[in-house]
Amino acid sequence: MRLLVISEPSVYPEKIAETPELYESLAAHPQIELFHAFPHDFIDEDLQVKAYPVPSSYSYKEYWDWSAIEPVILSAGHFDLAFCRTLKPFPDGYMDQLASLEPWLRFVNSPRGIIKHLKADFLPQIAAAWLPPMIVTRDHDAACDFFQQHGEIVAKETNSCGGKGVWRVNKISSEEFTITNHYLGIETFPSLRALFSALFKKSKDPYQLVRFLENVSEGDKRVLVVDGEVYGAYLRLSEAGAWVHNVSAGGQYHLASIEPYEREAIAGTAKAYQEMGVHTLGYDFLMGDDGKWQISEINAGNIAGYSLLEELTGVPIRHRFCDWIERFSRR
Repeated sequence: MRLLVISEPSVYPEKIAETPELYESLAAHPQIELFHAFPHDFIDEDLQVKAYPVPSSYSYKEYWDWSAIEPVILSAGHFDLAFCRTLKPFPDGYMDQLASLEPWLRFVNSPRGIIKHLKADFLPQIAAAWLPPMIVTRDHDAACDFFQQHGEIVAKETNSCGGKGVWRVNKISSEEFTITNHYLGIETFPSLRALFSALFKKSKDPYQLVRFLENVSEGDKRVLVVDGEVYGAYLRLSEAGAWVHNVSAGGQYHLASIEPYEREAIAGTAKAYQEMGVHTLGYDFLMGDDGKWQISEINAGNIAGYSLLEELTGVPIRHRFCDWIERFSRR
């Protein structure tokens, strides 16, 4: 089968080689003919793709330099399947552009489905039973009321990854309120209304506002799910004691068990993604105040963790995933 993978090498530092290592496994698969395309210059109005044929001997270290491979121009219909590995945030219109190709090009994860997933109210619609208290809003009064009710909250952007669009909202005193981002640091405001006014200017989309969980220091559990099948789990834990545990933010990782309650949450939500053509999921769980793990977010599409899980278990997880892609292309 002919597989087109869309990704941007410049955004991946070599120490985080998830996508490059996945290329290596896909290229070596005997039943997959792999092609690479850059995200923003891979198709024209004639539905033609500028694609780079990837040799079976490909090494992940070659991912950062494509100058040695001569691109070819092929029709979108030449490929059996496309896999978008573009990192969020997606530019305006990017997913709409990919969605316009769906009549001619099948995707591992439907761009139309990803567009639905990115709507801030999608998660509470399908997963309310397994979430901490949450509202979706851009309304200042609603945001202030939610904060006053819970005392400390987290504000999340959906078109983001690696903890970059996550903000912790705190009250320091009656005249000092702060938002904290792992990458951007702390901003201070004289009132809660001024804080939300500034926060809501950072994104044009509604925010998910969630009650801050006191047990967040216990780590962030990632469970990999492919087409409804659980591959395994690992716990991400900040060595510095930060409240953001993403591996890309410096968190360490350890093999983790999956509790029956978490399997129940996955079984109760994964089908909604399958029905809209989204098949690769990364569930993130945080420990609730009652000691039970609760869904923090469900990541869809470009999921990291196959290589980490393979490293932790010694099981060829990437090969298993590549086999699934090949079978999926024939469904």
